[in-house]
Amino acid sequence: MGQPTLNKLGVVVSTYHLCMKYLVGKEVGRVWSDHRVSRRCYKDSLRIGSWPTQANRPDMNVLDLDINPRCDDELERPLLAEDLKEINIGLDLTHKTKIGTALAQEDESCLISFLQENRDVFVWSPADMPEIDPEFICHHLSISSGFWSVTQRWRKLGEEKRMVAQEETKKLLAASFIQEIQYPT
Repeated sequence: MGQPTLNKLGVVVSTYHLCMKYLVGKEVGRVWSDHRVSRRCYKDSLRIGSWPTQANRPDMNVLDLDINPRCDDELERPLLAEDLKEINIGLDLTHKTKIGTALAQEDESCLISFLQENRDVFVWSPADMPEIDPEFICHHLSISSGFWSVTQRWRKLGEEKRMVAQEETKKLLAASFIQEIQYPT
């Protein structure tokens, strides 16, 4: 029922009290609602459609989400794409990305050519991003002068993690994204 129908019937709706009042002769009729039922109706009203049937289900991974963030239901997560194909889009052999194998041949070739035409948008290392303003990406420690400095406990990394951390640090130093600062300990 819409607002014009409710007005013609002389109905007053209070969503706060979960009550609807209307005239019955010379008396006032009341319809009360249960908060559990109203919450369930509200949740159902926020759903975005339903899952397609098996016959007309598309070949893509479609996720039906509830738009109410207050819902206490578990959120579904999209499934991982099973079949991916690695393609080279840059001049260097390391400039690769992945696309799905479920694409039609015509769509795949169109997508690959589009990615290759726009390869200047991709960033393969920090050195490829010299135009980013340092004021935008710099991290500054907010240290209150009223507190004493405390040296953190030394933590040992595994050999593999240590090597990866050293490589990443060297890349960032070479790109002038970071610099070494000596703090008194």
